[in-house]
Amino acid sequence: MLWKPSPLDYEVPPSSWFQKKMEETLFTPDSLDIGNRKVTRMFIYDEMLPGRHRFDLIDALGTRRATAFTLDKFVLWRTKMGKESYPVPLTGKYTSYPPATPMAVKGEIWDIFSPQVFELDSWKLNGVEFLRQRVYLILPYRDRFKFPMQVGKDMVKTYLSPQKEQIVSAEMYVGIPEHWEDMLTDYHLRPVKHYTPGDNTTFNSWEDPYYFFTPGEYNL
Repeated sequence: MLWKPSPLDYEVPPSSWFQKKMEETLFTPDSLDIGNRKVTRMFIYDEMLPGRHRFDLIDALGTRRATAFTLDKFVLWRTKMGKESYPVPLTGKYTSYPPATPMAVKGEIWDIFSPQVFELDSWKLNGVEFLRQRVYLILPYRDRFKFPMQVGKDMVKTYLSPQKEQIVSAEMYVGIPEHWEDMLTDYHLRPVKHYTPGDNTTFNSWEDPYYFFTPGEYNL
């Protein structure tokens, strides 16, 4: 009897196929986990924010959820690359000029279509320059109450409650110290500008100083 191939038999793809797949997942060691999710919740604080030079990476493949601040403190450094500058959050104490103090980092929570995470990992060189890791975030908010100013009138007055906070988690690209620590000089990296309550850019229900990568950083 002639041998008949099993329904499970298949043609082995060429080596170029395997090479392409290895390149696609090179910076995503948790590719199986990512592939099983429809969306991945990310904390975006960097050049992928709206109005920054790589917003295109998430614009059509993500949904903005909220403004948030990191629970952990970082020093948010910035590369000196003009219009292509980007921030690098690092933990720990480093000597620099001007001096830099660990603070919360302000950003936005986005739900990213999971297949796009592979491209983000490649862009951020996940595992080489940055490490995508889960962090805790603080969502500050105030409840709004509206009361009529006069009975039978349409005019109302709005009152805000004291600040409240909700803790959530998301994945964030954090700088790998071993890659960046030798660059912490005035020539290579500079601290991102920080803000305090009362500044025009301060989120109206946040009370602590924080770093925020604004478009103005491109001109510094």
